[in-house]
Amino acid sequence: MVDDHQGTREAACAVLQKAGFTVSAAASGEEGLLTIARDPSIGLLITDIVMPGRLNGWRLAESSKALRESLRVIYITAVPSVVPRPGQGPGLGPLVPKPCTPAQLIASVQRVLGLSPGPRRRT
Repeated sequence: MVDDHQGTREAACAVLQKAGFTVSAAASGEEGLLTIARDPSIGLLITDIVMPGRLNGWRLAESSKALRESLRVIYITAVPSVVPRPGQGPGLGPLVPKPCTPAQLIASVQRVLGLSPGPRRRT
């Protein structure tokens, strides 16, 4: 879970952990990329799109997928203007608007991972 807003990051991690997922958290794109590079068990990246630094969410996802092609991605954002029109964005995963409900976040994760409701695995 990569988000530069501490409250959002902590809330999302708590929701996912309560749902049974193992979650790693990062406060920047750079930190997220290092985490993914160091931990081969991570199978899903959830990233905010708008973040300060060299790696926004789009670039983080592209760099992460270059390291691990099988990595799945979910984008989150509170800024609708950064959402590309169909055919214009990286197309690496679905978008979840912020704020979202815990149920929306969990459902998105389950959908991307191809899981049915119930106890979860590492994200």
